[in-house]
Amino acid sequence: MPICQGCIVAPRPPHPNRWKCTQSAPAEPKTVGQHLKARRLALHRFQSDVAKELGAEKTSLQNWERGIYEPIPRFYPAIIRFLGYVSIKHDGTVGGRTRWLRVCAGWTQEKLGAAVGCEECTIWRWETNQGYDEVRWRRAIVVIKERLAKLGLSELTQAVVRELLIG
Repeated sequence: MPICQGCIVAPRPPHPNRWKCTQSAPAEPKTVGQHLKARRLALHRFQSDVAKELGAEKTSLQNWERGIYEPIPRFYPAIIRFLGYVSIKHDGTVGGRTRWLRVCAGWTQEKLGAAVGCEECTIWRWETNQGYDEVRWRRAIVVIKERLAKLGLSELTQAVVRELLIG
Protein backbone atom coordinates (compact mmCIF):
# COMPACT_ATOMS: atom_id res chain seq x y z
CA MET A 1 0.00 0.00 0.00
CA PRO A 2 1.46 3.33 -1.05
CA ILE A 3 2.26 5.88 1.61
CA CYS A 4 0.92 8.85 -0.39
CA GLN A 5 -2.15 8.90 -2.62
CA GLY A 6 -1.34 12.24 -4.35
CA CYS A 7 0.69 12.80 -7.47
CA ILE A 8 2.65 15.73 -8.73
CA VAL A 9 1.77 17.02 -12.17
CA ALA A 10 4.10 19.47 -13.87
CA PRO A 11 3.13 21.07 -17.18
CA ARG A 12 5.56 20.40 -20.01
CA PRO A 13 6.76 23.35 -22.06
CA PRO A 14 5.60 23.40 -25.71
CA HIS A 15 9.20 23.50 -26.90
CA PRO A 16 12.43 21.73 -25.97
CA ASN A 17 13.78 22.66 -22.54
CA ARG A 18 17.08 23.70 -24.07
CA TRP A 19 15.39 26.13 -26.49
CA LYS A 20 16.84 29.59 -25.96
CA CYS A 21 16.20 31.55 -29.10
CA THR A 22 16.99 35.20 -29.61
CA GLN A 23 16.37 35.04 -33.35
CA SER A 24 13.45 36.85 -34.89
CA ALA A 25 11.43 35.67 -37.82
CA PRO A 26 11.01 38.01 -40.78
CA ALA A 27 7.60 39.72 -40.72
CA GLU A 28 7.06 39.28 -44.46
CA PRO A 29 9.31 36.49 -45.74
CA LYS A 30 10.39 36.89 -49.35
CA THR A 31 12.95 34.14 -49.97
CA VAL A 32 12.60 30.41 -49.43
CA GLY A 33 15.14 30.67 -46.61
CA GLN A 34 13.12 33.34 -44.84
CA HIS A 35 9.98 31.21 -45.14
CA LEU A 36 11.87 28.25 -43.67
CA LYS A 37 13.23 30.33 -40.79
CA ALA A 38 9.82 31.77 -39.95
CA ARG A 39 8.20 28.32 -39.90
CA ARG A 40 11.09 26.76 -37.95
CA LEU A 41 10.97 29.46 -35.27
CA ALA A 42 7.17 29.26 -35.05
CA LEU A 43 7.51 25.52 -34.37
CA HIS A 44 10.41 26.05 -31.90
CA ARG A 45 12.61 23.66 -33.87
CA PHE A 46 16.38 23.56 -34.16
CA GLN A 47 18.15 23.97 -37.50
CA SER A 48 19.68 20.52 -37.17
CA ASP A 49 16.25 18.90 -36.69
CA VAL A 50 14.68 20.72 -39.64
CA ALA A 51 17.70 20.02 -41.85
CA LYS A 52 17.42 16.31 -41.06
CA GLU A 53 13.71 16.38 -41.91
CA LEU A 54 14.46 18.10 -45.24
CA GLY A 55 17.28 15.67 -46.05
CA ALA A 56 19.86 18.46 -46.08
CA GLU A 57 22.93 19.40 -44.08
CA LYS A 58 22.58 21.86 -41.21
CA THR A 59 25.01 24.24 -42.93
CA SER A 60 22.85 24.19 -46.07
CA LEU A 61 19.80 25.24 -44.06
CA GLN A 62 21.85 27.96 -42.38
CA ASN A 63 22.96 29.28 -45.78
CA TRP A 64 19.38 29.23 -47.10
CA GLU A 65 18.10 31.11 -44.06
CA ARG A 66 20.87 33.71 -44.37
CA GLY A 67 20.16 34.18 -48.07
CA ILE A 68 23.62 33.03 -49.13
CA TYR A 69 22.30 30.21 -51.35
CA GLU A 70 18.97 29.00 -52.67
CA PRO A 71 18.04 25.33 -52.33
CA ILE A 72 18.54 23.09 -55.35
CA PRO A 73 15.37 21.56 -56.87
CA ARG A 74 15.67 18.16 -55.17
CA PHE A 75 14.98 19.77 -51.77
CA TYR A 76 11.79 21.59 -52.80
CA PRO A 77 9.28 18.75 -52.30
CA ALA A 78 10.45 18.36 -48.68
CA ILE A 79 10.49 22.15 -48.20
CA ILE A 80 6.93 22.44 -49.53
CA ARG A 81 5.76 19.65 -47.20
CA PHE A 82 7.49 21.31 -44.22
CA LEU A 83 6.00 24.74 -44.97
CA GLY A 84 2.59 23.46 -46.01
CA TYR A 85 2.56 25.78 -49.03
CA VAL A 86 4.68 26.68 -52.06
CA SER A 87 6.87 29.66 -51.18
CA ILE A 88 8.31 30.28 -54.64
CA LYS A 89 6.47 32.37 -57.23
CA HIS A 90 6.22 32.18 -61.00
CA ASP A 91 6.10 35.10 -63.43
CA GLY A 92 2.78 34.10 -65.02
CA THR A 93 4.21 33.10 -68.39
CA VAL A 94 3.90 29.57 -69.73
CA GLY A 95 7.66 29.14 -69.32
CA GLY A 96 7.64 30.54 -65.79
CA ARG A 97 4.83 28.24 -64.72
CA THR A 98 6.56 25.27 -66.37
CA ARG A 99 9.76 26.03 -64.42
CA TRP A 100 7.73 26.51 -61.23
CA LEU A 101 6.11 23.08 -61.62
CA ARG A 102 9.44 21.42 -62.43
CA VAL A 103 11.08 22.88 -59.31
CA CYS A 104 8.07 21.95 -57.13
CA ALA A 105 8.48 18.39 -58.42
CA GLY A 106 12.14 18.47 -57.36
CA TRP A 107 13.54 17.95 -60.85
CA THR A 108 16.39 19.60 -62.71
CA GLN A 109 16.01 20.37 -66.40
CA GLU A 110 18.13 17.30 -67.10
CA LYS A 111 15.87 14.95 -65.10
CA LEU A 112 12.69 16.34 -66.65
CA GLY A 113 14.23 15.97 -70.10
CA ALA A 114 15.07 12.34 -69.36
CA ALA A 115 11.54 11.67 -68.11
CA VAL A 116 9.98 13.23 -71.21
CA GLY A 117 12.53 11.94 -73.70
CA CYS A 118 14.10 15.19 -74.84
CA GLU A 119 17.27 17.18 -74.18
CA GLU A 120 17.65 19.58 -71.28
CA CYS A 121 18.18 22.47 -73.70
CA THR A 122 14.63 21.84 -74.93
CA ILE A 123 13.35 22.27 -71.36
CA TRP A 124 15.43 25.45 -71.06
CA ARG A 125 13.80 26.82 -74.24
CA TRP A 126 10.35 26.13 -72.82
CA GLU A 127 11.19 27.81 -69.53
CA THR A 128 12.63 30.90 -71.20
CA ASN A 129 9.62 31.20 -73.54
CA GLN A 130 11.68 30.59 -76.66
CA GLY A 131 9.15 28.30 -78.29
CA TYR A 132 8.06 24.76 -77.70
CA ASP A 133 6.69 21.67 -79.37
CA GLU A 134 3.09 21.51 -78.10
CA VAL A 135 2.90 17.69 -78.00
CA ARG A 136 6.16 17.17 -76.11
CA TRP A 137 5.49 20.10 -73.79
CA ARG A 138 2.03 18.76 -72.88
CA ARG A 139 3.63 15.36 -72.22
CA ALA A 140 6.10 17.08 -69.87
CA ILE A 141 3.28 18.75 -67.93
CA VAL A 142 1.50 15.40 -67.56
CA VAL A 143 4.74 13.75 -66.36
CA ILE A 144 5.27 16.55 -63.83
CA LYS A 145 1.65 16.24 -62.70
CA GLU A 146 2.14 12.50 -62.10
CA ARG A 147 5.33 13.16 -60.14
CA LEU A 148 3.61 15.78 -57.98
CA ALA A 149 0.78 13.33 -57.25
CA LYS A 150 3.32 10.67 -56.25
CA LEU A 151 4.98 13.18 -53.89
CA GLY A 152 1.61 14.19 -52.39
CA LEU A 153 1.87 17.78 -53.67
CA SER A 154 -0.85 17.74 -56.32
CA GLU A 155 -3.33 19.75 -54.21
CA LEU A 156 -0.87 22.62 -53.76
CA THR A 157 -0.04 22.81 -57.47
CA GLN A 158 -3.25 21.73 -59.21
CA ALA A 159 -4.35 25.28 -60.15
CA VAL A 160 -1.16 25.93 -62.14
CA VAL A 161 -1.34 22.52 -63.85
CA ARG A 162 -4.96 23.18 -64.80
CA GLU A 163 -4.11 26.64 -66.21
CA LEU A 164 -1.32 25.21 -68.33
CA LEU A 165 -3.24 22.25 -69.71
CA ILE A 166 -6.46 24.18 -70.42
CA GLY A 167 -5.02 27.54 -71.41
